[in-house]
Amino acid sequence: MGDHILALRVYLTDAELYPSDSPAPEARLEGSRLAEGLRMWEELGLNITSLEGRPTREECVAAAFRQLLRAHEADDAVAAWQATGSFCMWLRLLLKDLLSRETSWDSKGRWLQGFAENRVLFLRPRQVRVLDAIVWGLRADVGGPQWAEPFDAELELRPDLSDLASYTIRAVDMRSFPGEDLQGSLSRIKADAARGNVVWRYAWSKVDTWEAGKGVGS
Repeated sequence: MGDHILALRVYLTDAELYPSDSPAPEARLEGSRLAEGLRMWEELGLNITSLEGRPTREECVAAAFRQLLRAHEADDAVAAWQATGSFCMWLRLLLKDLLSRETSWDSKGRWLQGFAENRVLFLRPRQVRVLDAIVWGLRADVGGPQWAEPFDAELELRPDLSDLASYTIRAVDMRSFPGEDLQGSLSRIKADAARGNVVWRYAWSKVDTWEAGKGVGS
């Protein structure tokens, strides 16, 4: 009887020292070692909450281009490929914003798939050109047919490449081509762009007010 009571007392003492919801000594030691080891690591990633303010769409386009330019100058083909996709994604989102202002486009009923070729041209020090076709479809039939429209963007970045200083963006042909499938549209758009035959329906421009303001204030 005495042995059983002693054993029970030992068990209760252990339970009080190490409750089921607290880590055992070995686990606490391992956690301490892990925390000590992590202090040697350098944190690279950032969340949007770490920024001073939410970047504009244009600033995101410029940031993606900086990444593409760094990858190109480092001769890093994989990084350049990834950065090309990122830059074209942000440019597509900028186009989406611009088209949402045009009631004749019906942004609520249409979605933008992306550019056909993702071909980005650069004229140093600050000019970027994307002459391509934008592929789109109907939101009500996402897996259904798709169509293409011409797209042309001439961008100029600020001297530090932090933002778009100015741009001219044009999209969508005023002419209609009934019965034309996606591949037929892509071939026609490429040929029309090369010959300058596109009749643009939409055009948006941003003037370089930043440089003008800098000159006035200096």
